[in-house]
Amino acid sequence: MGRIKKIFFTDLSSNQSISVTGSGCALNCRHCNKKFLKPMSGFADGIKPGVRSILISGGCDDQGKVPVLRFAKEIKKLKSKYKINTHVGLVSQAEAKKIAGLVDIVSFDFVTEQKIIKEVYNLNKKLVDYYESLTALQKEVSIFPHITLGLWQGEISWEYQAVELLVKKFNCQKVVFNVFLPIPGTELSQQKSPLIESVEKFFYYLEKNYPKLDKRLGCMRPGGQYRDQLDKLAVLTGFKVITRPSRQAVKLAKNLGYQIFWQGQCCVFT
Repeated sequence: MGRIKKIFFTDLSSNQSISVTGSGCALNCRHCNKKFLKPMSGFADGIKPGVRSILISGGCDDQGKVPVLRFAKEIKKLKSKYKINTHVGLVSQAEAKKIAGLVDIVSFDFVTEQKIIKEVYNLNKKLVDYYESLTALQKEVSIFPHITLGLWQGEISWEYQAVELLVKKFNCQKVVFNVFLPIPGTELSQQKSPLIESVEKFFYYLEKNYPKLDKRLGCMRPGGQYRDQLDKLAVLTGFKVITRPSRQAVKLAKNLGYQIFWQGQCCVFT
């Protein structure tokens, strides 16, 4: 008799996001243009009832850093009561060490294309800066690399190399996958999400070539029919966690005999 498969769904009902820079960002990345920052809370807004985990995020400075260390006192106070996940951007070894004392997990956006850094992130940095930051963080704190599928022109190409590097070079066992979502009012609002057929090919490639990889589907991805198809693919290809799953994905998991666990925290806290 086979082992019962488990899957975790999170509705983020007990998670709150805080931006340390308000709606400000020096980079003003083309896919975001500060839109993702606007719904976030500030420290002065307080923590909502029922919250168990907090994402500390914010805009970057011109060096690609999220200035979380400026708010060490506020973060440390929250850490005594809540689980803390944070976006930090590019950091030095010394900064990574200080950050490790403030948070539980660091979520790190990972890319392997110089043109993404320059033309999407509007950042004058090199790939080696990302690799060195990832290495520095790995030495100090639990880290979840994030890969956004289709970030470059709505196509899936460099993402294959990115996974290979994370697993073989950096020995990462857990990766969060997002899918490019065109946001009205941004410079990339007319760029399409990757074809669902391309995502399907990529997901099955991961299942075949990295069967032990802990795969998680993050909160940034398209809605509607696209999400229905995407989330069902994640169920079929062995994703451990799906954030805000579609009803069709939940139904599929039930029909396949999965043992389903619901939670309200960030997808990295499972």
